Amino acid sequence: MKTNENKSNIMSTSYRPFPLAIKVSTRIRISEEERQNLITTYNQQIDEGDLLNLKLGMNNSAFMEMVRGRDSISIPFLLKVQNVLGIEVVSKERLTESCREYIEFIFNKSQEVV
Repeated sequence: MKTNENKSNIMSTSYRPFPLAIKVSTRIRISEEERQNLITTYNQQIDEGDLLNLKLGMNNSAFMEMVRGRDSISIPFLLKVQNVLGIEVVSKERLTESCREYIEFIFNKSQEVV
């Protein structure tokens, strides 16, 4: 009985609340050129050893699926990849402008009459 009780406590104490008041799922579309730049840089660095995959927390096929297999990329993932690879695909300024555009879009969309 204590085992189940302990599992319950572990689950409830392992939760970390998000520090911001609003959490938005953030993804960005990148151009084919930017996508290819990520893949080329990754392939060049992967030849130097498997430490890259360890830093990213994924293997080659998972990385390729994240970069090639979807029309958009998670911004936290992209920022992590940028840091690990030492390249910039999305700048803070571009992300800030994209967020402003998104906010304008959702407010304008919410005012449309159905």
